[in-house]
Amino acid sequence: MAESPLWVVVDDTSQEIQYQGNSWFADIGSQDAAGPFGPPYRSTLHGTKSSASLSFSFSTAVTVAGTMLLKDTGNGLDPKWECFIDGKSIGSNPTLGTWPENNKNICGPTDSIPDGQHTLTVNATSQTGQTFWFDNIQYIPSPNASRDNALVMLNPTYPEFKYGPAWTDLAGLPMKATSQAGSKFEYDFEGVSLEWFGAFPKDLPGTSATATYSVDGQTPVTFNLQGHPSDATSNIYHIKFFETPKYPNGNHHLTVVHNGDSTTTPLILYYLVVQNGTSLKTTSTSSNSKPSSTEFGSTPQAPLATTSNSTDTVVHKTSTGAIAGGVIGGVLFLGCIFALILLCLRRRKPQTSEIRASNMAQDASYRVQPFTHQYGATISENSATNLTSPTSAWVANVASRNHSATNSTNVYTSNPVPFPYGSSSSGASPERQPGGYHVSNPSFGSINSASSPGFGISSKHLTIPAPVPLVSPVGPPMSQKGREIAAAETLAQAGRVGANSSQIRRPGESSELPPDYSI
Repeated sequence: MAESPLWVVVDDTSQEIQYQGNSWFADIGSQDAAGPFGPPYRSTLHGTKSSASLSFSFSTAVTVAGTMLLKDTGNGLDPKWECFIDGKSIGSNPTLGTWPENNKNICGPTDSIPDGQHTLTVNATSQTGQTFWFDNIQYIPSPNASRDNALVMLNPTYPEFKYGPAWTDLAGLPMKATSQAGSKFEYDFEGVSLEWFGAFPKDLPGTSATATYSVDGQTPVTFNLQGHPSDATSNIYHIKFFETPKYPNGNHHLTVVHNGDSTTTPLILYYLVVQNGTSLKTTSTSSNSKPSSTEFGSTPQAPLATTSNSTDTVVHKTSTGAIAGGVIGGVLFLGCIFALILLCLRRRKPQTSEIRASNMAQDASYRVQPFTHQYGATISENSATNLTSPTSAWVANVASRNHSATNSTNVYTSNPVPFPYGSSSSGASPERQPGGYHVSNPSFGSINSASSPGFGISSKHLTIPAPVPLVSPVGPPMSQKGREIAAAETLAQAGRVGANSSQIRRPGESSELPPDYSI
């Protein structure tokens, strides 16, 4: 959004315009019906049928409006014109035909130039006697320039305008409209008079209606809304609905009320022109600082901006500070959320590890399972083995330490380690041997743990004996004496085992068991 000052209108009748040459003449009303863009501003024009020029002093930007009524000479259109700023040509806006057009931008609008005293010059030449018509000049004054007797244009988006609830935007047009009886418009202005300009879009009802305006609570004055002709093929712009009388210079209150309805011509605001608008408020607009040709031209687009004063500057700064504060607050809020997320993640990591350890202790897949085969097996160091469970890694560690021991000691457990049967890449498979299975040259890949070296299977290092049957084979019934002898032998054998209890290792006493082993 950019701030831009309001445009001031200088009519052709103004003493501020300097006409050079004796061929200029004034006209009132003869071209009011020329084209669909309404009559000239205040219905006045200056014309020349030969060569002539005019000049005007301004500050920052300028545009020129006139009436196009051209003639095709076979060698081009006549008359011709060219515009200059400080002696440098800015050319002329092209025309597309010989049909008449009022409120046509014939030069400019120019880009803003450095604030200061500048001179606009318009040179016109007619070779066939066809009239060149000049209507008005629009310019941007310096911020501190006097606007006494100035005619300041205000578009419908001016922030001091107060619309009733029935006012709406016209689609595709920079205008406000209402079709509801009793709908109001109010505006507090400073100056001596005010003009209201509207339009008659061809697609809206054209039945005549009325409206009223009142200044400072005085008796309402009725004005007519004639609407467009029934055979209209285009919109009609720049129609003056009313002009107030001259009031003492100062603050005044305007009230406008629509008396029509949805079946009659709507009340439309295209722009207002306030004379002596010395205290106009600042507004913001997304448009550039140029007026388009629709203010007094062919296309209805009129971006009117604002001047700035001390009060307006404060409002603008406050708005900027609020926006900056909102942005900073949003960034800090997002930063706090991000920090909280990081803190939660850091606190969650040790809890996750504890939960995993607890789950591993409870999960049967992480426990040492009983060896259920009925035969013994031997493990030999022959090739690397890919063992992924904690129990398999523990077996590898035991095999490695047993391999380094001078005398291998048999390991007995109440839950023997399961043997990982499976095919190997070398085609080795378990072979039935007396007293158990012997695996020759198995290959199971590589061990994932760096602390567990690769190992194979050998009877030299670790032997898992075949379990002894717990129940004796069934035989013929024994006599009473035989049963007594057998019982005595059993007690004697138990005594021998108790005397040599150092060979028996309980699971809780064996350092070779997995750390997560539980009974």
